[in-house]
Amino acid sequence: MNKKRLIELLLECPSLRSAETRHSLLTLLPADIATQIKASDVAKIHVLNIVNTCMDYRDGLKVLLENVSFFDEQTEPFQKLSNFLENQESSAPKSPKPDFSAQRQAKIRQVRYTDNGDGTVTDNRTGLIWLKNANCFGEQNWENAMQFAAQLAHGKCGLSDGSKPREWRLPTGDEWEMMIDKKYVKSGWSQPALSNAAGTGKWEEGDAFSSVQTGYYWSSTTLAGSTTSAWCVGLDGGSVYTGGKSITVYVWPVRGGH
Repeated sequence: MNKKRLIELLLECPSLRSAETRHSLLTLLPADIATQIKASDVAKIHVLNIVNTCMDYRDGLKVLLENVSFFDEQTEPFQKLSNFLENQESSAPKSPKPDFSAQRQAKIRQVRYTDNGDGTVTDNRTGLIWLKNANCFGEQNWENAMQFAAQLAHGKCGLSDGSKPREWRLPTGDEWEMMIDKKYVKSGWSQPALSNAAGTGKWEEGDAFSSVQTGYYWSSTTLAGSTTSAWCVGLDGGSVYTGGKSITVYVWPVRGGH
């Protein structure tokens, strides 16, 4: 194995390009490997250290590549990495190519949210893509909230995803109900009813969303039989309510779905 070339190709993969995304990758590695990497590389997680540590474990490099594929499978750098690995093994007896697609789907079922590194977060349970910043617009009335969401695009609110106006919108009432996780409602309603990225505990700042408020957020769903009220969710209590469209509550855009 040409380790130097392997490291060069890994560094081109988005999930290993920066220290922040490398830490996200470590959450998917077996606990013993991740612990060893962090213990021997406290100041910064270097790709060389990740590769060397994984190679010390049986199937460690294979596990690393599976986890890189979870984040980067559809990217050009990962395709180059896959081609390199195939060429390295061309002189050895052929074995079935790992099904990275199946492995990726298995990982997705285990992780609730994926930080895409471009100002967006994917809900792997629903496929919806949420704005990472949950409080870019402050509190707005319903009409303004609808307009701000529709006008959201690449370059605004920390987005670098290439999105265009009209691609973003307010979530529906049903989508809000799928988003909230009532087991994280705290007495006193001081904690948003959301899980962390892994889906294993309560939400904390930056994991995976930022600036989540313990207040009300608008949905796009107008109350049946009324043109002046719409559904909104109280993230502190994890329940959906109705409110007059003239009141001001928070705005959290989403795209995809429907």
